[in-house]
Amino acid sequence: SKAPGGIEALRDERLLAELAQRSMWSASSLELWAACPVKWFVEKTLRAEDLDPDSEALAKGGLAHAVLNDVLSGLREQTGSARITPATLAAAQRLMQEALRRHAGQRPLSVLPEREAVGMRRLQADLQRYLRHAAEEESALEPAHLELPFGFPEEREALPPLDLGDGVLLRGRIDRVDVGAGGE
Repeated sequence: SKAPGGIEALRDERLLAELAQRSMWSASSLELWAACPVKWFVEKTLRAEDLDPDSEALAKGGLAHAVLNDVLSGLREQTGSARITPATLAAAQRLMQEALRRHAGQRPLSVLPEREAVGMRRLQADLQRYLRHAAEEESALEPAHLELPFGFPEEREALPPLDLGDGVLLRGRIDRVDVGAGGE
């Protein structure tokens, strides 16, 4: 029998039992299922590796995310605050350069060496602009949590999962949570 959309229905009893027991899902997994259940099945259930390299934009975003996470964590360690201000801008820029060097070899931006160099210069310029903008903005909000997990009971600081109803729970990570005075 065919499932909605003309896809052959799953019949493997072990797989169906495994899926029925699972109540915790990530947002990306649900999004992938909604877009294409077959792709979801291959990537999330069969765990087939992607044969194509990550797109350059995705690679750039992943590297930028890792670098900024290190900058804010390092700034908090050095100054007691992860807030970027005119007074901490130079320290944030140094941390950014160190983090870029540290992560660059582990997270290539392109398979082509000439594009790699250009991509790194562009990313460095983008991150410099972001840090200057954040310092000039002088927000009253403090980056309080980085990579805040929810729905991961094995992690000490994790929040509970988000209940979507009908026994479906959502888990994931929140990149950054900023709070105001008094933790609000």
